[in-house]
Amino acid sequence: MVYAPKFPKPQQESWFVLACDPKNETLLALQRLSFSGRSGGEGTTELTIPQGFSGESVVVKVLSDGWRGVDMEKAIQWKQEAKVDA
Repeated sequence: MVYAPKFPKPQQESWFVLACDPKNETLLALQRLSFSGRSGGEGTTELTIPQGFSGESVVVKVLSDGWRGVDMEKAIQWKQEAKVDA
Protein backbone atom coordinates (compact mmCIF):
# COMPACT_ATOMS: atom_id res chain seq x y z
CA MET A 1 0.00 0.00 0.00
CA VAL A 2 1.05 3.57 -0.70
CA TYR A 3 0.55 6.46 1.71
CA ALA A 4 -1.71 8.79 -0.31
CA PRO A 5 -3.70 10.97 2.11
CA LYS A 6 -5.57 12.88 -0.63
CA PHE A 7 -7.16 9.73 -2.07
CA PRO A 8 -10.38 8.42 -0.46
CA LYS A 9 -9.29 4.78 -0.43
CA PRO A 10 -5.94 2.93 -0.05
CA GLN A 11 -3.75 2.95 -3.16
CA GLN A 12 -1.73 0.02 -4.47
CA GLU A 13 1.67 0.86 -5.92
CA SER A 14 2.66 -0.09 -9.46
CA TRP A 15 6.11 -0.88 -10.77
CA PHE A 16 7.44 -0.42 -14.29
CA VAL A 17 10.48 -1.94 -16.02
CA LEU A 18 12.21 0.14 -18.69
CA ALA A 19 15.02 -0.82 -21.05
CA CYS A 20 16.97 2.17 -22.36
CA ASP A 21 19.81 2.78 -24.79
CA PRO A 22 22.29 4.84 -22.73
CA LYS A 23 24.21 6.06 -25.78
CA ASN A 24 21.24 7.59 -27.64
CA GLU A 25 19.08 8.11 -24.53
CA THR A 26 16.12 6.31 -26.11
CA LEU A 27 13.50 4.01 -24.66
CA LEU A 28 13.72 0.47 -26.06
CA ALA A 29 11.02 -1.29 -24.05
CA LEU A 30 8.49 -0.52 -21.32
CA GLN A 31 6.46 -3.05 -19.35
CA ARG A 32 4.34 -2.95 -16.21
CA LEU A 33 5.58 -5.38 -13.59
CA SER A 34 2.87 -7.73 -12.36
CA PHE A 35 3.07 -9.30 -8.93
CA SER A 36 1.63 -12.61 -7.85
CA GLY A 37 -0.73 -12.41 -4.88
CA ARG A 38 -2.31 -9.48 -3.11
CA SER A 39 0.60 -8.61 -0.85
CA GLY A 40 3.17 -8.24 -3.64
CA GLY A 41 6.44 -10.08 -3.32
CA GLU A 42 8.17 -11.41 -6.41
CA GLY A 43 7.13 -10.34 -9.86
CA THR A 44 8.02 -11.17 -13.42
CA THR A 45 7.91 -9.42 -16.75
CA GLU A 46 9.32 -9.96 -20.22
CA LEU A 47 10.89 -7.20 -22.31
CA THR A 48 11.40 -7.37 -26.07
CA ILE A 49 14.26 -5.30 -27.45
CA PRO A 50 13.66 -4.11 -31.05
CA GLN A 51 15.39 -6.12 -33.81
CA GLY A 52 17.41 -3.19 -35.14
CA PHE A 53 19.10 -2.35 -31.83
CA SER A 54 22.88 -2.65 -32.18
CA GLY A 55 24.14 -0.94 -29.03
CA GLU A 56 26.77 -2.32 -26.68
CA SER A 57 24.77 -2.02 -23.47
CA VAL A 58 21.21 -1.66 -22.19
CA VAL A 59 20.19 0.10 -18.99
CA VAL A 60 17.32 -1.64 -17.20
CA LYS A 61 15.38 0.50 -14.72
CA VAL A 62 12.71 -0.58 -12.24
CA LEU A 63 10.54 2.38 -11.25
CA SER A 64 7.83 2.75 -8.62
CA ASP A 65 4.88 5.06 -9.22
CA GLY A 66 4.23 5.45 -5.51
CA TRP A 67 7.55 5.49 -3.67
CA ARG A 68 10.18 8.14 -4.36
CA GLY A 69 13.78 6.99 -4.30
CA VAL A 70 13.00 3.26 -4.35
CA ASP A 71 14.02 2.90 -8.00
CA MET A 72 16.71 0.55 -9.25
CA GLU A 73 19.00 0.78 -12.27
CA LYS A 74 21.41 -1.74 -13.77
CA ALA A 75 23.54 -1.55 -16.92
CA ILE A 76 23.99 -4.85 -18.75
CA GLN A 77 26.16 -5.78 -21.72
CA TRP A 78 24.14 -6.43 -24.86
CA LYS A 79 25.09 -9.10 -27.35
CA GLN A 80 22.88 -9.53 -30.42
CA GLU A 81 22.22 -13.20 -31.15
CA ALA A 82 22.62 -14.17 -34.77
CA LYS A 83 19.64 -16.01 -36.27
CA VAL A 84 20.35 -18.99 -38.47
CA ASP A 85 17.79 -19.69 -41.20
CA ALA A 86 17.15 -23.40 -41.66
